[in-house]
Amino acid sequence: MSVAQLEAVRTDKTKAIILNSPSNPTGVIFTEEELRQIGEWAVAHNILIIADDIYGRLVYNGHRFTPIATISEAIRQQTIIINGVSKTYAMTGWRIGFAVGDEKIIQAMTQLASQSTSNPVAVSQYAAIEALTGEQSTVEDMRQAFEKRLNHIYP
Repeated sequence: MSVAQLEAVRTDKTKAIILNSPSNPTGVIFTEEELRQIGEWAVAHNILIIADDIYGRLVYNGHRFTPIATISEAIRQQTIIINGVSKTYAMTGWRIGFAVGDEKIIQAMTQLASQSTSNPVAVSQYAAIEALTGEQSTVEDMRQAFEKRLNHIYP
């Protein structure tokens, strides 16, 4: 999506955009330059960027994932990163996710979630800790298997 396309749909009520890159199921990834333009546009208009980075470690065929929050300090401050263990670690049923961003926004998200969802069970929390801090070579093995399947379907 170009900045011109974003500007065409922006209104005075626009408060946030959701950025899903890499995207599922297509695997489309915004380039660093595209992300810079989107990020600078969002900063200029005080629009929050909600960056869904959950597929960030599952990119294929030599493509590179650039988290939008790494592009500049101003963009990082305008970004809430959403991630979890479901995709990278194949733990979809465990329901463990996390968000990183401005403390006030995260506190509001926590308050809302505490009233609308139940807490994850202890075993899921311990499994997520192991997934995030344990041996990471299996992630690359899985990514390579997915890439092989992708290239078999889309030669």
